[in-house]
Amino acid sequence: MIKIWTDGSCDYRTKLGGYAFLIEDENGLVTKSYGHLSSTTSPRAEITAVIKALDIIEQNLELILISDNEYVIKGISLWMYKWKESGWRIKNPDLWKVIYRLIEDKNLIIHTRWIKGHSGDKFNEECDRLAELGRKQNVK
Repeated sequence: MIKIWTDGSCDYRTKLGGYAFLIEDENGLVTKSYGHLSSTTSPRAEITAVIKALDIIEQNLELILISDNEYVIKGISLWMYKWKESGWRIKNPDLWKVIYRLIEDKNLIIHTRWIKGHSGDKFNEECDRLAELGRKQNVK
């Protein structure tokens, strides 16, 4: 099964952020990507990482999304469909609608797994490093 790790980073003072994801396919091949965001928040950076990962994967997949961010994990596994039914009266509805649309349009089955940050998971640690690198790309 495909596994996706995601992470976001944000400096609250400057509002500069970064995101990163790693995708491990069934053969153990890993795809990595990261980038920077301007005028953002930590939750938006975390959600953006998920969007960027889901955007590049194929349709009709079952996958595991792994994150150290409970907002992302619970948002996808517990709250998102309720938010849709209630008219998206939440923070960051623009981003949650994109995640919803990607899951529905690509016919994805997503299992979620929360992991403690900085606990030794090599891919979570790499995502953290890349998200910070993305955030620092903003600083010139």
